[in-house]
Amino acid sequence: AIGYAHSQGVIHRDLKPANVMVGKFGEVQVMDWGLAKLMRAGAPGAAGEGRRAGEETTSPKETPVGRAMGTPQYMPPEQARGAWDEVDARANVFALGGILAAILTGQPPYTGAGPVAVLRRAESGDLDECFARLDGCGADPELIRLTKRCLSPDPRQRPGNGEEVARRLAAYRFGVEARLTVYIGSLAAVLILGAAYGNYRATKAREEAYCPAQHAEPACPLAREAAAQSAEHGRNLP
Repeated sequence: AIGYAHSQGVIHRDLKPANVMVGKFGEVQVMDWGLAKLMRAGAPGAAGEGRRAGEETTSPKETPVGRAMGTPQYMPPEQARGAWDEVDARANVFALGGILAAILTGQPPYTGAGPVAVLRRAESGDLDECFARLDGCGADPELIRLTKRCLSPDPRQRPGNGEEVARRLAAYRFGVEARLTVYIGSLAAVLILGAAYGNYRATKAREEAYCPAQHAEPACPLAREAAAQSAEHGRNLP
């Protein structure tokens, strides 16, 4: 959805988990486009749009303080500073990385005691704690690397748009499914070999139980010698 929006020159500017819904058939819907901006060459978003300085809210989950518009916990530094001439599709990529971070660690990229504290961390791109949580979350390194790249404070280091992020996530998922297929195939082979060996042992046990005299070993040397002579005598009979 975000990739398509970017292809049409639209950026969302308030991406967060609360604005992403999954339908009963698995379809993903992006909600609340109230802060969306149509980006055209020579007409970037301006700092004078939206709410003005001093409009603080009591919860860091709900929008803007100062010149920023959006949700501070998921804002890239350029958006948090109100540098609207720098805000483009890569700002949405940062927010997508924030959503991935929330999925992997249970927390947004920025945390703090209140909206002002969270906004200050967003302005400076203070992601040390977020990256530490990602490193300790136990997810695949490939997925962690993608999340960190999306969250780069420098827009030039992020994937270019939502479509690129979607391609990378699809490639990651394909790799996981391929590895899972190999694992399942190997497990099935082990189970089949184990079942075959178990059948062989069971058949062998039944044969030994049906003809015990053919498999029994005489208990003493004299008995073994007598059994050998008897067998030899039997082979010499016409």
